[in-house]
Amino acid sequence: MMKFDDVFDIIILQEGGYSYDPDDRGGETKYGISKRAFPYVDIKNLTFDMAKDIYFNHYWTPAKCEQIPESLRLIHFSCAVNCGVRSANIILQQSTNSKIAIDGIVGNQTLSHLKHSSPMSYSYYWLSRYVDIVGGVPNQIKFLNGWNNRIKDCIKKTL
Repeated sequence: MMKFDDVFDIIILQEGGYSYDPDDRGGETKYGISKRAFPYVDIKNLTFDMAKDIYFNHYWTPAKCEQIPESLRLIHFSCAVNCGVRSANIILQQSTNSKIAIDGIVGNQTLSHLKHSSPMSYSYYWLSRYVDIVGGVPNQIKFLNGWNNRIKDCIKKTL
């Protein structure tokens, strides 16, 4: 059973340590925690345990990862960390290919339609989001290969 600790261990490897790329819209980042998302956090001195707490309280729980099928937990959590919970929830809803509201709120309707989703379907909508970002903000293209590798890593570890 894929629980938070299992998924966190995979995501922390995807995220890596400290970085500060001027083209990264998140700004200063450590363990995937960005200054843009958490302006009150001292990113450079962020500890591993503090990052784990942020992941659980700001991504895992709001993205309702514990309630979704195990096959979608890793990819959905990784997307929530990288794109934000609302965007990940929209991608989750799109991946059902059902006539449900695409509103970024994972409620009973979304949860009941997840049987129509798969990691492959999710990955299609997630990659489409990245392509849209690159189309709108050209300096982000340098991140596209890494984003694609992140998706492939989730698929590989899920299937």
